[in-house]
Parts: sequence; structure tokens; C-alpha cells
Amino acid sequence: MGFNLLCVLQELATNQLVRDQRFLNVTAIQAFADLARKAQVNNVTAHNRYPVHAFGRLSSTNLPALTDEYLPYMAQKLKNAVREADSHKIQVYIRALGNLGHPKILSVFEPYLEGKVAMSDFQRLLMVISLDKLVRVYPVTARKVLFNIYQNTGEAHELRCAAVFQLMKANPPAYMLQRMAEFTNYDLSTQVNAAVKSSIQTAAKMFHTTTGGLEIEL
Repeated sequence: MGFNLLCVLQELATNQLVRDQRFLNVTAIQAFADLARKAQVNNVTAHNRYPVHAFGRLSSTNLPALTDEYLPYMAQKLKNAVREADSHKIQVYIRALGNLGHPKILSVFEPYLEGKVAMSDFQRLLMVISLDKLVRVYPVTARKVLFNIYQNTGEAHELRCAAVFQLMKANPPAYMLQRMAEFTNYDLSTQVNAAVKSSIQTAAKMFHTTTGGLEIEL
């Protein structure tokens, strides 16, 4: 069994002495979340970036601590930060949760993104941006959420535009792109429509260059 570096880094990130030092705390928690994704959540990087054949995985497969301990810890820290209106910590734990790239972060973000728990548009925008790692590891799961945010015309246009840009990284199928293109005929947001148009046109050009075909009318 490989040396469980995750547990060591987790202990460091949650140590009270580290937590009391603002900048060190940020570095430690972000580094831990990033390593957890690469070594545990993303099987590709877990295999390709570490000497798994010589020493085994950095942590055991399907490590229960990830979903039973690490993620709930960060979720609670985010909840506490929101309750205390600590903008700095809110941003730290939003990004840390995003760095995990695990599908269960969606259940943590959901109350805030849906407005069930009050949070500024900027902080909610950061949540959408922080889904970038989830988009890479679980694109199908991510694009469902992003598409719903995009379609919510009552949402702030900044969040909807961010959802569009993230969605395009999730390799959306042609039918989804077609629906987005058609929706521009009814969407009253010029900013969102512009984001959709430029994103689809760029995707179409790239697809046409490599394969020679994607016809979507805008």
C-alpha cells in the first residue's frame, strides 16, 4: 500500500496552528484539495502522475474519507464562513471544494446557487467558475447543472455567461448546442446571447477544422 500522503496533508491543512495563519491556511487547504482530486477523484491522473505500479496509489481506491470526512469538513467551513459573512473564507472554501472536482460538491453548492441560502452574486459566480475541475473529470454531470443555470433567465447574466463558457468545456452534444442556439431567439439577455453565439461559433470552427462538419444556425 502506498504512503497515504493525503492524510498527512489533510492533517496539516486542518491543524489549528496552520488555520490561524491566513495565507498558510489558504495554501494548505488548496494544495490538499488539488492533491485529493489528482490522487483520488481523477483516475487518469492518479494512474499517470504517480508511481502506482511501484508504490501503489497514494490512497486506497474509493477512499471513504474523501466523501465522509474531507468534503463535509470543507462544506461545514463554507457554511460557517457564510454565517459569519467572512468573504475571504467563503472564497477559500468555494475554491477548495471546486478543486476536489467530486460530483458531491454539487450538493454543497446547490443551496447557494439556487438562492436557498443568501450569498452575493460574486460568490455564486465563483462557485460556477470553480466547477472547472468537475467539468474536466465528470463532464456529463457538470454540463447538466451548467445547462440549467444557463437556461434560468431570472439568474444574473454574469452567472449565466460563466455557465455557458464552462459548459463548452464539457463537450456538450450537438442537440444541446442546437437548443442553446434556438434559445437565443427568445432570450432577452444580450450578454448571454453574445456568449452563446461566440462559444458555438468557436466550437463550430474547431469542429469543422478537424472533421469538416457542424451546422448550427444562429
